[in-house]
Amino acid sequence: MSMFKSLQGMGGVITLFHNPASKASESLLKMLKDNVAKSPESANNGEFKYTIDPTTLPPTPEQFEFFKEALHMHPFCKKALKTAFPELTKGKDLLKDLQSIDSEKLRGLKEVDGKLFVPPLVVDWDNKLLAVTDKGLAKILDQYNGVKD
Repeated sequence: MSMFKSLQGMGGVITLFHNPASKASESLLKMLKDNVAKSPESANNGEFKYTIDPTTLPPTPEQFEFFKEALHMHPFCKKALKTAFPELTKGKDLLKDLQSIDSEKLRGLKEVDGKLFVPPLVVDWDNKLLAVTDKGLAKILDQYNGVKD
């Protein structure tokens, strides 16, 4: 079996840039865990649709570049990026001004500073989707639960 074939069966990875002191962040983490627990795949053969990757570290400049690509995937990604990065996105039309957003400002950021990055931020790497609210996360989870927009 080729490596590609073995990777096809793996679930996606959903990262939660998490702040344990935030009720919103805790709510998103619970929602992610509850959805994995009730997925039919978890009962069948132990394989999950996605893996939860919670982190208290802020995103890197490289990850921020990926977030900018996600803006074209769904309108709620734009709101999520503006909410999570208020200082970097302030006064910018994200779809027009993407290149002028300086992701390098995130370089060396070791913890959340409340200005450059405000968690929570959920990132579905496979589907290029971002969310900061329960409603946004529900849209991401719909992708894994077979629900169409």
